[in-house]
Amino acid sequence: MGRDTYEYNKMKKVAILTAIEQLRLRGENAIKAKSVDRHDVLISDKSIKIKIKFSKPIRRSSTVESCWEFTKIIHKSRLWPHDIYHYYMLMGLNENGGVEKIWKVSTEDDVIYRKNQIFIPLSNNEDYSKYELDIIYDDNDSLQWIE
Repeated sequence: MGRDTYEYNKMKKVAILTAIEQLRLRGENAIKAKSVDRHDVLISDKSIKIKIKFSKPIRRSSTVESCWEFTKIIHKSRLWPHDIYHYYMLMGLNENGGVEKIWKVSTEDDVIYRKNQIFIPLSNNEDYSKYELDIIYDDNDSLQWIE
């Protein structure tokens, strides 16, 4: 396994585990999907399927500011079957691979109707503020000593 594949798998794991943690902290019964499923996270009691997308900051040219780039975002009308997933959770990672921003976008939203890529600038991302989720930090994550 090459370094790029290892980095990709590591970022994917961090993104999925963070999504599950954030949903659980919000009171949802979120579980990781099976490896054969096309979605990544399932809110089991509501049958809501979520596809996780993630990106580190990317700078395509010297004249354009860095942004998070999410590709293969498909509107519900173009998905088959239509309920293959209901939401995308977009994870904006920092340079070290930690989650810095999270957005939740419905597969029915107009922002993805005509395009299959979403570019969110690092600094000027007010256009996507209605999709942004605050990151909740779990205060019960204290170190427990084993006796």
